[in-house]
Amino acid sequence: MSAAQALSPRERVARQVLSGATVQAPVEPWKLYDHVVVIGTGALPARCAEHLLDAGVKVDLLIEPERDRFRSIEHLARRRQLRYFSGAAASITESLMALGGSCFILSANNNYVFPRQVCEVNAARILNFHGGLLPGYAGRNTATWVVFNNVAFHGATWHLVDAAVDSGPVLARAEFPVAATATAGQLMTRAIELGFDLFRTHWSRLLDPAERGRSQELPNVTYKSTDLPNGGELCRTWSFDVTCRFLRAMDYGPIGVVRPPRIVADGRVFEIARYRILPGSASAAESRPLGSRNARSMTLRFPDGTIQLAVRPAPGRTE
Repeated sequence: MSAAQALSPRERVARQVLSGATVQAPVEPWKLYDHVVVIGTGALPARCAEHLLDAGVKVDLLIEPERDRFRSIEHLARRRQLRYFSGAAASITESLMALGGSCFILSANNNYVFPRQVCEVNAARILNFHGGLLPGYAGRNTATWVVFNNVAFHGATWHLVDAAVDSGPVLARAEFPVAATATAGQLMTRAIELGFDLFRTHWSRLLDPAERGRSQELPNVTYKSTDLPNGGELCRTWSFDVTCRFLRAMDYGPIGVVRPPRIVADGRVFEIARYRILPGSASAAESRPLGSRNARSMTLRFPDGTIQLAVRPAPGRTE
């Protein structure tokens, strides 16, 4: 018996996938993998993992790189009696490398960057959710840039992971128009819902090692989590339209994905706690102050509208 014949079906598929060969998958492609792993934070990876479990897929491990306040992944692991791990990047890499055999890894809302040894040695297939359209805006907080740059469409993408950030072949993608008054938080929420709908519809194909996806021929613009329009500071010389887009681009609601926007006034730096946009002329009733016990009101007037801000001193900052 040759060395190739001695390999198990899963091991043969893993070698074929890693070598770039064409794979003919059976009716149930997930059975080709020795391990199925879900990694990420929040509701989306938990919902995807539960969908796989309900479809009969054996999920071996749930990994939560950073815990959110709801701990969706941890609660799912307890409820479904699954292996669960949360820790630093080095510990995650060690856990993945220790699995052995071929793996399918589903990554959603995940800030862990897969190192080369995991991409090329251990895993047969890594699928990642991107809350945006690829090719296009890659990286973190893409909804911020879609709003600020006045982009017409936003969406969701499932793609394979390679050595670079959000550059792997696209397997599933859908878009929706951006409303004129949309905030970054609203776009993020809708993209996540769309991402789950895509996964629920195409999950079997997404797991199939025979599905290679479509290469991203156009270049992406990649943003880091620390990248913000104008460094996160409202410019007093902007027009009404740009100022509105900036505020909506920084607005993720109570989730607080990005730090609060700032504004300089009277030689001091303030955080913008809340805002109200009043296009055109506003009556006295509409223009009631936004200030409160912990914040003061500030009004920005433009030829085509008024913006009211509730601001508070930025900690440790002066101008």
